[in-house]
Amino acid sequence: MHLILGSPINEMKLFSYLLIMISFLSCSDDNVWTKNQLWNRGREVDPGLKIVLPDSLKDGIKCQDYGKGCLNGFMVEAMGLRMILVKFETQEQARLEALRIDGYYSRNWVFDDTAGEPRLERFVKKVCNAIRPLEEEKKKESLKD
Repeated sequence: MHLILGSPINEMKLFSYLLIMISFLSCSDDNVWTKNQLWNRGREVDPGLKIVLPDSLKDGIKCQDYGKGCLNGFMVEAMGLRMILVKFETQEQARLEALRIDGYYSRNWVFDDTAGEPRLERFVKKVCNAIRPLEEEKKKESLKD
């Protein structure tokens, strides 16, 4: 098939095709962070952000320690302190796990070992507007009283 520009019908087809392709490329799920998105945002706040490798494979982060929907996890060092990042299939699964462990979450990621550590709490809030659901629940309860 050859497209000859100049014909209004062919130009319309080309324009429609380009719009469809752009929409596919720009589609993203606002409830999901990719590892790269999260990493890049973290590096903007802390250029020294780094992954901490386990001493052995058996010492790595295990999904069996986390709730349903856990895909993988790893440890990072941010702001000179270590925390665990755990990726979930969905935002709701991440929220439920953050509630269970009293940690922070943003979209489909849980940030473990951050609660109670002010530098890490500020970091995850700044990087991705992370929320600590148990804290939110307590605030709601206190407003009811």
